[in-house]
Amino acid sequence: MADKSNIRFGCIPFGLPAEVRNMIYKYYLPVDGGYIFDNAAFASSGRFRLMNADCTPVRQDLMFTCKAGLEMRGLGLHLNGITFTTVDTGEDRWKHYRFEFRWMLNLAEPREYVVHYVGGCLKPLSIKKLKEGFPQFAPLVDLMTAEGTNPNPRWRRRTYGEAPSVYWRFVKRVLEYAQRDEPDRVVRAINQAWRGRQTELPQWSAGTSVDVDSIINCSLEPWDFPSATNLAELNRLGTVNPQFMPRFGPDMNILDQKPRRMSAAIRKIVLDEDRVAGFLSRRHALGFVEICKRNPRLRIERRVCLWGKVFCHQTQNLDGRIRASWLRSRAVATALSGWIVEALSLTDAGMPPGSFTLLLDGTPFTRVSEGMFKTSVWHAVTWQEARDRCLQRSANHLGFSWFDLRGERTRPANVATYTYGNDDAWFLGYTFKGFPQAVRDIASGSSIVNVNFDFGTPPVDRRRDAWINGVSQHWNRQV
Repeated sequence: MADKSNIRFGCIPFGLPAEVRNMIYKYYLPVDGGYIFDNAAFASSGRFRLMNADCTPVRQDLMFTCKAGLEMRGLGLHLNGITFTTVDTGEDRWKHYRFEFRWMLNLAEPREYVVHYVGGCLKPLSIKKLKEGFPQFAPLVDLMTAEGTNPNPRWRRRTYGEAPSVYWRFVKRVLEYAQRDEPDRVVRAINQAWRGRQTELPQWSAGTSVDVDSIINCSLEPWDFPSATNLAELNRLGTVNPQFMPRFGPDMNILDQKPRRMSAAIRKIVLDEDRVAGFLSRRHALGFVEICKRNPRLRIERRVCLWGKVFCHQTQNLDGRIRASWLRSRAVATALSGWIVEALSLTDAGMPPGSFTLLLDGTPFTRVSEGMFKTSVWHAVTWQEARDRCLQRSANHLGFSWFDLRGERTRPANVATYTYGNDDAWFLGYTFKGFPQAVRDIASGSSIVNVNFDFGTPPVDRRRDAWINGVSQHWNRQV
């Protein structure tokens, strides 16, 4: 094969048809492994720079000529995918992780807490829009409006079976509508809620009041690359004691720093995430939705290492220290279900079909990964199917509500709202709505989520149904 380095301006006869010249370009430009993002250049100078997979500079000799340059503009990005890897410096990665944890404590959790106190501030038009925009939460909207600004204390099971990112969008929309409808009343309701929270969790709260406008309207997202101004805004919210550091390091929205015509030329991006770099990183793919809308031909493959990233949240502290060398079986399903449900929710968030895939990477412990999926994951799937079937069969004569089926129970009067371990026995093993079917779709190869090891097969239907029916009969006998 000829040496590509010998191709120069003088060797390309521009009298050749464009099809022939394109063949020359397609021979000259592709490199083994495509391009990789230069983390060091970005960290030192903030420059968006690519290099070949073997860390050598991208060859652009042929592009320095006028006509070839015009014809080849963006062609290298057409023919070579770009691989982004986790920032190598451990301190930067853990600052990133701690930033997102603080984002959750300063913004997401306060919103989740106070949203139940603003139902009485919603006007009929806002209620109608909420039910149209988030039909899966219609029963919750009815409950919030019925309770007004003095909700009945009850177990709040976070997202009611939906993807956390979907629930967070719903919560923010409720707060925005309530502030628009009754601004003064919302301030009073939220401050009342916050005083109650401070009484229960004084170690977390930083003040007796909160900046209501900032809590509702702050536009920061966990996948943002925050400026100094944004960091100051997050710190100013002051809803928790300042004990976590902000992050520094590259993020996916660095693509917005490229000229729009260059970003539009990119055809494939690989996110190779083999280490922890964010507390909420399973939701980062939402940051690609707008990019993929602008560039429908872009294909994004997210490779997430089970052992270097997914399970580390269950075994490491915020500073990266190992706190456990083992995993509970239920922690495996809990960790994986979050990644799976967030990936599947991208379609509803506006991700174009075919633009995104998630690969759960079992290397370097492939056989252990296979064993865990064949035991823990399939067990969780079968258990949730049994639980759902039992509760649905008993819902009518036992009076189970929409909230009961999603794990919310009225609490005793003398038990704090945020007491840990509040799951009733029959709700253990429940992850997210549709999780069992999502796992079966992965096993059949019909999902945007894939694995690179033997996923195993579902339990034999006859044995599974017999077991589920046995559980159902036992449930009814206990009643």
